[in-house]
Amino acid sequence: MSSEKPFTPRLGHIKDGGQAGSKRFSKQIAKRAAKLAQTSGPKGRVRASFVRGATASAVSSVRHTSYPFSRMRRAVVKVHIARAGYVGGAKAFGEHISYIERDGVDRDGNKGQSYDRDHDQIYTKDFKERSAEDKRQFRLIVSAEDATQIPDLKVEIRGFMSGMEKDLKTKLDWIAVDHFDTGQPHSHVIIRGVDELGDPLAIDRRYLMTGMRTRLSSQLTDSLGLRRDIEILRSQTKDINSDRLTRLDRDLDNLASDQDVLPTKAISEGERFKQSFLRKRLTHLQNLGLAHQQKDKWTFKIGWQDTLKQMGRRGDLIRSINDKYKNLDISNKFKIYDRAKPPSHGLVGRVLGSIPLDELKDTHALLIEGIDGQTWSVDIGSTSKDKLPTKGHTVSVSHQDGKTKSSDQTIARIASLNNGLWSDSIHAVNDPASSPQYRQALKRRLEALRRHKIVSRNKDGSWKVGQDYLAKVQAYETASLEALKIETKSHFKVDKLVQVQALTWIDEIDPRQCANTGFGGQAKQAILARRLWLKEQGLMQAEQNSLSHQARTNLKAKEISSLANMETLNSARTFVSIEQTKSFNGKLERIVDAHQGKLALIGRDNSFTFVPLRSDMGNSLGRDISLTRRGPSIDWKIGRQKGISR
Repeated sequence: MSSEKPFTPRLGHIKDGGQAGSKRFSKQIAKRAAKLAQTSGPKGRVRASFVRGATASAVSSVRHTSYPFSRMRRAVVKVHIARAGYVGGAKAFGEHISYIERDGVDRDGNKGQSYDRDHDQIYTKDFKERSAEDKRQFRLIVSAEDATQIPDLKVEIRGFMSGMEKDLKTKLDWIAVDHFDTGQPHSHVIIRGVDELGDPLAIDRRYLMTGMRTRLSSQLTDSLGLRRDIEILRSQTKDINSDRLTRLDRDLDNLASDQDVLPTKAISEGERFKQSFLRKRLTHLQNLGLAHQQKDKWTFKIGWQDTLKQMGRRGDLIRSINDKYKNLDISNKFKIYDRAKPPSHGLVGRVLGSIPLDELKDTHALLIEGIDGQTWSVDIGSTSKDKLPTKGHTVSVSHQDGKTKSSDQTIARIASLNNGLWSDSIHAVNDPASSPQYRQALKRRLEALRRHKIVSRNKDGSWKVGQDYLAKVQAYETASLEALKIETKSHFKVDKLVQVQALTWIDEIDPRQCANTGFGGQAKQAILARRLWLKEQGLMQAEQNSLSHQARTNLKAKEISSLANMETLNSARTFVSIEQTKSFNGKLERIVDAHQGKLALIGRDNSFTFVPLRSDMGNSLGRDISLTRRGPSIDWKIGRQKGISR
């Protein structure tokens, strides 16, 4: 079977429903609203919360507006519902407000200024206090294609929010900040998760997805007028040569068929106009290697839409970087770190800074100038600003192979006994000793995996679990942020490491991995100079290009000895080498950033020791620690241990 999707583009007749369509308008609304109003569960059961916007969703899905759709102003409303029970809790609500008010977003490059329905400038302390007990927060990014033509974004946002209140039939407690730090002016809106009575605010999903955009588009059309032919032409011409997924691509996908379709002659001038744009778009896709022509038939490359999405994402990141770092030229050497397919040699480089990745979720990307000559964007999630690696420091980025959970093994075992199906009842039959709470936890796990298309749910409530379930879960865990490890290798400039009496990160690098220019070129020069110095010190033989195990051990010991001497001078305590004692008890007093990596200083009244910091002990400062040496490894235990320690 062919893995490609051939088709011939064919534009159908452009139809107008006319007055006949309006006769059924009320009936369609009534049917849609009745469907939305249906309650789940047994007859007579009332929903726990009133979902607002369902009727507005029904109206917008049947008939957007009296304006011709093609001439309406185009708009985008991105939505994220932040919940207090997730990462950061309610504290993250206030942090998001501070984030959208950050420096550099105003028209003049100043700090962003919040406003509401009545005031052009407000202090957000009161809003933060009102939001402290909220369970959710609605975050919007509101953007118009013709935003540069809007004289005052505040006026449009207030009109938009007033329209939302009419649709939702409640007053909303909201603030907004206008941003001008990108080529497309836009506004951030934050809505508290309560209605005017203080009850939890629940908004219909379809209203969030389409209803708000429809309202904004209609409002902008009222303000700016219908799009003129020249404006439509400019917009579609821009889509033709755009290296991202566009509306033309969606039209092409709708026209695609597994069967060959003979091209038909366009009936009207409008159809000829549209077909011309589609064919030009296909030519551009062919130039990108995403489609090819066979006589009158075009064939898409498998995954062409995903590729366009990735290209669009890359372009957005480059624009964000150029907006923030004016003098950084990265267009031809920029890569996105793919957690599913990390670079084979790992990633080592110098931190350039960070950029927003998803402004609704407060996620960031770390920018790293790699020794390979590439500038890398690494998704680090919602890492707080004070935990971001410092600009100028050298870091390494690695990815651990994900592991399946014990619950995944259980799900796979039960499903394998039941033709690839899992359900609460099936599990109860196969494992009568399991508790309802445990089976509910498995169901939550499956629901989380369903959102990533690893499993699917059947209409009867059972779950379809494929034979490759565990492999898919492992790949999913490998690609997750939890598997990402970013380690600071050095706080010093690379040329300062040449004569350091310690094991450094440049001792681990093959200079052939380094580029000849930029940070890679600096690292290569430092590595070669370092090798000459090591040979002069007798730590490396003339014919060697790497350190022996003994030389590495000696360099580590020299660094620890130097650190111990400084600590002895400061605290008048005696250093005890963990290599010379079987155990040591004390408090985790400090974490030291050494050249060989992070070291833990474990101390007590009259003595102390240094040991490599265990990755999960970073939050144990001040706690009692018991160390026990077992051969080459060291066991850590938290809490005071019985017995006498030397």
